[in-house]
Amino acid sequence: MKSDDSAVDESNRVAFINKESKYLHEEAANTELPLQVPKHIETRKQPKPPSAEEALAAKYAQIPSLSDRAYEVLKDLGMVEESSPREHGEI
Repeated sequence: MKSDDSAVDESNRVAFINKESKYLHEEAANTELPLQVPKHIETRKQPKPPSAEEALAAKYAQIPSLSDRAYEVLKDLGMVEESSPREHGEI
């Protein structure tokens, strides 16, 4: 009897994993990834015109903290997103 229970448990576990995997694949297929947003695709194009390079250099040069500057670059490239504390339940 015990082996029948374990076979049912294993069957339920496999069914759950298959269902969850299908859901995650469908969710991924229907979600626009930040790196696929046209604005970010354009931002990452290289080489940039000298005027654009100078504008970016001036923008980032005004940020004194290296970590803040790196964050701003990543944000501009669409590799990180800003979120409000409210979105994370911090308020």
